[in-house]
Amino acid sequence: MNKNSDSLRHMTRDEQHLNARRGFALITVLFSLAVLTILFSTASVRSVNHLRNAAVDVRLAIENTQRMDVLRLAARHANADGENAFTAVIGDVEWTIQLKDVGGLIDLNTAAPELLERLILDLGGDAMIATEALNRYQDWRRDGGRLARTSHFLRVTGLVQEHRERLRQVATVYSGRRGIAPEVAPIEVLRIVTCRDEDRPYLVGLVEAGLISAKSGGNFVVRATGTRETVLGNVSKVSETSYRVLSF
Repeated sequence: MNKNSDSLRHMTRDEQHLNARRGFALITVLFSLAVLTILFSTASVRSVNHLRNAAVDVRLAIENTQRMDVLRLAARHANADGENAFTAVIGDVEWTIQLKDVGGLIDLNTAAPELLERLILDLGGDAMIATEALNRYQDWRRDGGRLARTSHFLRVTGLVQEHRERLRQVATVYSGRRGIAPEVAPIEVLRIVTCRDEDRPYLVGLVEAGLISAKSGGNFVVRATGTRETVLGNVSKVSETSYRVLSF
C-alpha cells in the first residue's frame, strides 16, 4: 500500500514537472508569436512608409523636372526689363509665367539694416521679435555667414517656417543691392519698405532716397500664376543667347 502511494506521488510529481514544461513551452511559443507579430507589423509599417516616401520622391522629381524646364524656357524669354510673360502647361494646369527683375526685391545679403528690420517686422509682427531676429542675423553675418537661399534666412533669424512662401515673394539673394528698384518692385515689397498699405503708384513715390537702388538688369525671379501664385525660381541672362538657372 505504501509502495503504491509512493508510486502515485512520483507520478503526480512527474506529471507536475511535465505540465510545467508544457506550460513554459506554451508561454515561449506565445511570446515568440507575439514578437513575430510585432516585427511583422513594424516591417509592414516601414514598407508602407517606404512606398509612400518613394511616391512622394517621384512626384517631387517630376515637379522639379517640370519646374526646371519652365525656368529654362523663361530664361529664353527674358529681355532687358524681364517683363515678358507667356503661358505654359504644368501638369494639367495652364500657368502664366512672368519674369521680374530681382532688383525689386529685398536682398537678404546686402540690404540696408533698416530695410531688413522692416522685412523681419512684416514676417514676425512684433517689434521685440524683430529686434532680436535682426541682431541674431547681423551677428551671423559678422561671423562670415552668407545666404545661398532665402529660406535659410528663417533658420538663421529663428523666425517660423510658415513665412517661407511669403519670403520667396518679397526677398532674394541675387540682386546685390542695398535698397530696391521701386519701378519693378512688387506691391508687397513697396508696402514693407514704406510701411504703408496704399496703391502702387502712390507707394513708389514714398520710397526713401537711401533705399532706392537700380535694377539688376540680368537676374530675374520667375513667378507662375495658375491655381495660385508661386515663385518657381531664379534665372540669369548672361547674354542674348546664353542663360543659367540660379535656383528652383
